Amino acid sequence: MNYCCEQDIHRAIDNLKPSLTSGPDGLPNILLKHLKFVISPFLTRIVNCSISSGVFPSTWKVSRVVPVPKRGSKEIIDNYRPICLTSVLGKVVEAVVRKQFQDHLELVLPQNMYGFRKSKGTQDALVRITDRIMELKASGKIVAILALDASAAFDCLNHNVILTSLKIMGVGQRMIRWSESFLTGCSQFVDIDGIHSDFWTLAVGVGQGRKLSPDYYNVGSTSAASWSKISESFLFADDGSNVIAGDSISDCNKKIQEVANELALWFDLVGLTLNPQKSEVIGFGFDPEPITIKGHLVQPKKSIKFLGLHIQSDLKWDQQVELICNKLRSSAGRIRVEGYHFTIKDRRQLYFAWTQGCLMSNALVLLPRLNSIELFTLQTAANAAIRAVLGLPRFGKVPINDLRMQLKIPSVRNICDRVLNEYAWKRNSHVVANKVIVRNTRSTASGKIIHPIQKGLRGHMISTKADLAWNSLPIETKFELQQSRAFAQIKKSIYAF
Repeated sequence: MNYCCEQDIHRAIDNLKPSLTSGPDGLPNILLKHLKFVISPFLTRIVNCSISSGVFPSTWKVSRVVPVPKRGSKEIIDNYRPICLTSVLGKVVEAVVRKQFQDHLELVLPQNMYGFRKSKGTQDALVRITDRIMELKASGKIVAILALDASAAFDCLNHNVILTSLKIMGVGQRMIRWSESFLTGCSQFVDIDGIHSDFWTLAVGVGQGRKLSPDYYNVGSTSAASWSKISESFLFADDGSNVIAGDSISDCNKKIQEVANELALWFDLVGLTLNPQKSEVIGFGFDPEPITIKGHLVQPKKSIKFLGLHIQSDLKWDQQVELICNKLRSSAGRIRVEGYHFTIKDRRQLYFAWTQGCLMSNALVLLPRLNSIELFTLQTAANAAIRAVLGLPRFGKVPINDLRMQLKIPSVRNICDRVLNEYAWKRNSHVVANKVIVRNTRSTASGKIIHPIQKGLRGHMISTKADLAWNSLPIETKFELQQSRAFAQIKKSIYAF
């Protein structure tokens, strides 16, 4: 861990949200932004003292917990979500340390961990897990998913597990000392309309509302990525699923129970509380036997929801399509009501925020796999929002495609082609990186790769579709080394307006 400079402090302050909320010290983020150049010399010295001594100031270890209503009656305590607010000055210290810490973590964290990492998100995890299911089934395997749920995972992870994992990862002694100081001696209190509860000290957990919490959770849960030897793990923070494959139904059922026992042991060892009631198991093309987790019987399901995507046992997507259609129609209603007095230009912005934002969520996982009827169904639901933008009646014949083009709004098919081509470039751009290629045929000269197998389930894999899309890209896009320029070229070639 190296010392910081004033520019590091400036970047950390610039990345703060300009909010008026404050932690226990009463200092809001926006105040620190206004005083950035005045306070940065002093903060730089404090941060460097913290780094050199390996001590995180105890006054910034206090957290203020504020209950915020989620939904339903405010008279019911279960309808509130606890929001943990920490000192904004402490967040600056964390941000500076995290910038250095993440660079090292990216080198040592397993590839099947996707949460809170650069260039890895829910979409990457879902593409990989769904492709793996199809790949295994195409190979003749019997496949199932086991998803175990942890209660309050961020609040229960054992500190010794985190610190030991840091040592194994090769983190320096200075960072280990600082991490131990950061994790120990933390306290919280509840604030309701200015009335404070008693303080309580946290002996476990990585803390809520702290910038380094996700990274420490990744460190402490690293062993989960390779804990099971008979299944493949796909982890996103405290959400995870294990893909299990067997040569027969009985073999797969046996492995499901064995993996459940393995993971239950892991939960106990790292201090997490396993929640059998929310744990799920699903088979693809067969009905698994019920399994027992800590004395609780878990029945198999026909569909599970993982990272916002409904994965069905028949590997179809009608549930997800129906869910998205409902959201698209809901966004159309919001545009009509909340944008009633807006101009068309302003309502168009609402469309991109609410309607297209919904379509873009996990678009790469879903849209390329849909058939023409399902894509048409999504487009029909999106057209309701386009009507709302223009203030047209909900029903009636209008040249909706022409109107959409005039508004420069991409179709569902446009979005599908765009996300697939962008993924194809990210996946295969290394083929022509620095133009190191043997130009001995017309195919290699144009940067093409060998066509993948497209029969059966392999043809529905996103990796297969991406490789085919890569071969169809213009040669100037393939040989473009900057991602921003390549994506701009892809967008220009697809959006014909």
